[in-house]
Amino acid sequence: MLFLLIQAAHAGVDLSAFDTVLGIQRNGSIVVVEHLTPSEPSSHFIWSTPAEYPGAWSIHQPRVVDILQVTTADGRLIHYKAKRRETKLELDIETPGVSEVRLVYAIRNAIEFHAEDDRLLWNPGEDWRGNASNVTVFVQVPPEMAGSFSAQGYVGGRGVFPVRESSAGPDRVWFSVSQLGPHDHLLIDVAIPHGIIAAPPAWQRVVWFVRANTIVLLPLIVLAVMMVLRWIKGVPEERSESIVARYEPPAGLTPAEVGLLIDDSLDARDITATLIDLAVRKYIRLEQGTPDQGVEFAGQDFVLRLLRPMEEWKDLAPHEQTVLFHTFYGGQWTKLSSLSLRFYSVVPALQAQLGARLRLKGFYWIDPQTAPWLRLFNVLVLCAILYAVQWFGLFSFGDSWLLSLIAIVVSAGIVHLLGRNLTAKTMKGMRAYREIQGFRDFLNTVDRDRLERLPAELFERCLPYAMALGVEHHWADAFCGMAIGPPDWFDSERPELFNTARLGRVLDLFSRQTAVTLSVRPRGVPAANMPRNAE
Repeated sequence: MLFLLIQAAHAGVDLSAFDTVLGIQRNGSIVVVEHLTPSEPSSHFIWSTPAEYPGAWSIHQPRVVDILQVTTADGRLIHYKAKRRETKLELDIETPGVSEVRLVYAIRNAIEFHAEDDRLLWNPGEDWRGNASNVTVFVQVPPEMAGSFSAQGYVGGRGVFPVRESSAGPDRVWFSVSQLGPHDHLLIDVAIPHGIIAAPPAWQRVVWFVRANTIVLLPLIVLAVMMVLRWIKGVPEERSESIVARYEPPAGLTPAEVGLLIDDSLDARDITATLIDLAVRKYIRLEQGTPDQGVEFAGQDFVLRLLRPMEEWKDLAPHEQTVLFHTFYGGQWTKLSSLSLRFYSVVPALQAQLGARLRLKGFYWIDPQTAPWLRLFNVLVLCAILYAVQWFGLFSFGDSWLLSLIAIVVSAGIVHLLGRNLTAKTMKGMRAYREIQGFRDFLNTVDRDRLERLPAELFERCLPYAMALGVEHHWADAFCGMAIGPPDWFDSERPELFNTARLGRVLDLFSRQTAVTLSVRPRGVPAANMPRNAE
């Protein structure tokens, strides 16, 4: 299919004369000089020319137009405003007191290259909004092409009209038509032997193609933005060679905060770790027990006893006070089984308190629970921007529907692949995340020889963090056989058989039973109110 280079001039007035000079250049571009003489004076008129052409499957063919000059016949500059309207370049030319407009512009990719010959197809006055009288078209080629090119003119419905040689030399010809109506189509066909005009390099054609189909840049822009975000924020990884082992719990962070930082969510084990941490710090005491008669609670039950009154809770973090208050409700003791059907309502408050506390400490720039909604909001904002681009005519996604569809799908895939692991953590939060990873590696890989060189109280101090990080089994097994007595915060059924491995198994049972308790909720309460892993 021939690539038609159509000059689409739009005017609100009739023209008494319309002269066009087409100067074909050696590099495959053309310089166009148009003289437009309105039949009647006017304050302005609109001139436009295609900046691209829809091709097969809406893949646009580029047309690179450069406006060089807009003047009167005697060379005085005329003020004009240029605007891109979808696939056209439009000029609003001010013409008060102007009898003739001289417009000079260049088209850098005017020639279409074929195996046998190279061609220029030109339609002067296409879509003209009025009548044009005395239409002339001059075609000029470089001197070395004289005698080797051919030209022909056609008018739709009238047939071929003669080509006229110019007395200025064999390198130019001209055509004339006495009258063109608003719907008449004048076509100039110029054929040049292949190889005389230099074809543009491949990179230049790619640039022109992208210019006509700018939607193809969307995936690249999205990829660049996502890579910058990943570079700035870092991406949480399960393993990293840059992680350095740490032998102490992170300073200033509770087990629940550590659990939230490691996976951006409140898990059932985070609440369990909070209860164990409060027990280690002598706020509560755990005892093994059995469910009350008539209470549906399968398996081992536990008794929780409050050791300190509410007046002594002021040094606790807000989420720790919430756990204590909703566990005992002003009483001195309770059973784990009795927390069913009531503790589910505490979970949203704990999530909000933990998120607010970590944001206040500078570990998150937004609540991790809110981050998915923010991503959805950003997608809606992007859609609104794309709609505005379409509405104001800066780009027509409908004209390039296939490329638009491909670009949007690819961009969505990039966002999904590169953004699914992005976190709402700040840089400080990412540093803390890596420190927690190092601490988890220590808890999960420590050997007996190293433990013998560490303080004995490290076992209890790190145990709640090990539970929050899901490595309590290895941590407890590593201390098995060492001279560590039963903890005073846990009442074992057979203290004479105590060892850390047995304690680890009991605490694992306590953790699973707590998860079951947290998962029980009245009918009609959505699971979104429950901590992850509580189901």
